[in-house]
Amino acid sequence: MGLLSPYTISIVQSKLTPDEVADLDALAERHGATTSSDIDKADIIITAIGASKRLQRHLNVDEAISRGKQIVTPQWLSDSVTKKTVLPFEQYYALKARTHGQGDGSSIESIRQSLEKERPQTPSEGSQFEGPSTPSIADHDPVANRQLTPTAFKPQSQPQTPPLSNSQKSTSFGVRTKSDNSRFACQRLSPLVCPNQALLQELGVIKWSRHLEGNSRSALSYSRAISIDEYLNTGSIAEARGIAADPRFQALSQFSSIYTIGPTTARYYYDDLGITTLEDLEAYAESLPDDQPAAINLRAALGYREDFAKGIPRAEVEEIARVVDEHLQAIAPGAQWTICGG
Repeated sequence: MGLLSPYTISIVQSKLTPDEVADLDALAERHGATTSSDIDKADIIITAIGASKRLQRHLNVDEAISRGKQIVTPQWLSDSVTKKTVLPFEQYYALKARTHGQGDGSSIESIRQSLEKERPQTPSEGSQFEGPSTPSIADHDPVANRQLTPTAFKPQSQPQTPPLSNSQKSTSFGVRTKSDNSRFACQRLSPLVCPNQALLQELGVIKWSRHLEGNSRSALSYSRAISIDEYLNTGSIAEARGIAADPRFQALSQFSSIYTIGPTTARYYYDDLGITTLEDLEAYAESLPDDQPAAINLRAALGYREDFAKGIPRAEVEEIARVVDEHLQAIAPGAQWTICGG
């Protein structure tokens, strides 16, 4: 439970810059508060406006007060976090801010200082690049693995989500916990393997088949609804099993895994040229005239397909990140970043 976890906070953006609003949001959320743009849902309203008539443009002040909402300056948030206790609201009432000498600039600067103190060490500041390793979809997706046989889709129990390590709970943007209530879903923790992974694998086969056949915009939503119902009743999806066992699907999947070959070209090889295996495709590439760019590109793609399929080693990623950070800090000192991707 964070210091501010009982509260929902709304910030009146007038007289604050976008960066200042972001700083306030970050500080409130980091200490457990729920932030909302809907003032009606808020317990606490933070504003830099000190004039009642001007604040009235953004909310009904009398009604808000009668409903028990606290209207305070940004300084209340900063001081409460600094002193690690929820301070009395009366000392920070926004409409008395001028009387109390609560200036806008000083409160925002205090918030930035609070955020800076809490900011975890960035990769440029430490000896190692910390951060969660992101598993490839292929780690859990039989389609991506190209293990396209019926046995790849044996019913399986729901995978257990592994406990998060300390490095997985941290990013260069702050320490996160399982109870993280950040405003944006993309900032919240998600398990590396979701509870519905087995279902998603089977739906993924259907989706991938639509993509290979050029029917990405077909009635997949309706198909998903039927498939989910079937999965819940039987533990499998017959359509996905049938697709996975289809030689055409297997061939198109293999072809499209090769650099420069997309679904349209894969279908051309299979349907028009009768090429059904990688061996057939290699023979076709060798039969093309040497001076044709298409022949050169296809041969290179086939020759290096195993290399292209390998993931970049983490050590190389970290070295690239080190070089990027070195130049980034020269341009924008203090800039924060994180390594993303598979």
